[in-house]
Parts: sequence; structure tokens; C-alpha cells
Amino acid sequence: LNSKLPHTIRVLESVEVKNSWHACYSSVYRHYRYVINNSKIPNLFLSKWSWHRYQKILDDFAMSNALEGMLGEHDFFAFQKSGSNRATSITTLKSIELVRTQDLILIDIKATGFLYGMVRSIVGQLVLVGEKKITPEIFKDRWVSKNKHDVQESAPANGLCFVNSVYE
Repeated sequence: LNSKLPHTIRVLESVEVKNSWHACYSSVYRHYRYVINNSKIPNLFLSKWSWHRYQKILDDFAMSNALEGMLGEHDFFAFQKSGSNRATSITTLKSIELVRTQDLILIDIKATGFLYGMVRSIVGQLVLVGEKKITPEIFKDRWVSKNKHDVQESAPANGLCFVNSVYE
């Protein structure tokens, strides 16, 4: 099977499932990671897989503080881009973590479902917090109040990576 796939995709395991099984809807949760390269110097090996934010050293402590209160079931309408086909913008965040490893900031989000553009919108707003353009309180107010008009900045696609889906 792997010989038929592009080199960027690999099948590690396969199991037999019922006909009613669906890759998205049968998942307990999915895991996405966003990578920000916060180095002053571009890294050619990471440029396709990360967002290079060299203008300022991002305040990862403030960014982490902004994430407080996001766990659990909430309406994340403010982080949903137009064009979504979901019936509801309510979803459950299982975990959300921000870790700095030298110049890299890794943002891992696990949720029962994701809205269209949700991770990139969250990261775009977190970068504003890291640059001290908005406070963690403003970040929280934007998603709690469901005010999509204040959520204009979105991170580019090249830092986003689907990590895995977990099934029962």
C-alpha cells in the first residue's frame, strides 16, 4: 500500500472495521499541531512546515495564559471561517498545549471536532498575544463573545500539521 502513496503519506497500521465506520465521525478526537519558528534567522529545512515569525520574540508565557479556560465544551464560533458546513460551532477541546523549544513554539490541540479554519484562527490570535498587541483577556473575550469580526488575523497553512485521529 505504501508504494502506491506519495512519499509524504505512510500507512502504519490497518484494521478491519464495520461498514458504518467513518474516518471523521467515528473518531474520539483528532490532534493537530501548529509550528511557529520564532528565530531571527530563517531555517530552510523548516520553512515549508512552520510559520516564521521573526519580527519579535513572542511571549510564550502570555500565549499559554491566554489558553486558560478553553478546555471542555464551548462555542468557538469566533474561530470558524466562513464556508463551514458544520451544523454547530460547539466542540470539545480535550487538550491544548503551547511549548517553546528554543526558537520553535509548538501548539498542540486535541478536540472532538474542528471548525473550518479553527486552529489557524486560534494561532493567529495567540501570535497577537505573543506580540503584546492584545492581552490574554482580549483573546478570551473574542472567542467567548463569539465575535468573529474581531478575529481577523489567521496563521498561514504551512505551519499546520494533522498529527492523528484516535478511535475507540
